[in-house]
Amino acid sequence: MTLSTDGWKVARTSLQTRNENNKADAWEIQTLHGFNALYPNDLATGHVLGDVRGALTLSNGLK
Repeated sequence: MTLSTDGWKVARTSLQTRNENNKADAWEIQTLHGFNALYPNDLATGHVLGDVRGALTLSNGLK
């Protein structure tokens, strides 16, 4: 689901989406992979089917 208002786009994504419409773009994929490198000791791993894990994105096209 994407919300768009006043030129801003708000959406949610992850590396494992259930909805094809929420699939991460190239920049989001690179950023999400970067979280693993930045937080190697993160204990929030081992999620199972049905768990929710992802990110919100906010973007505004350049004029």
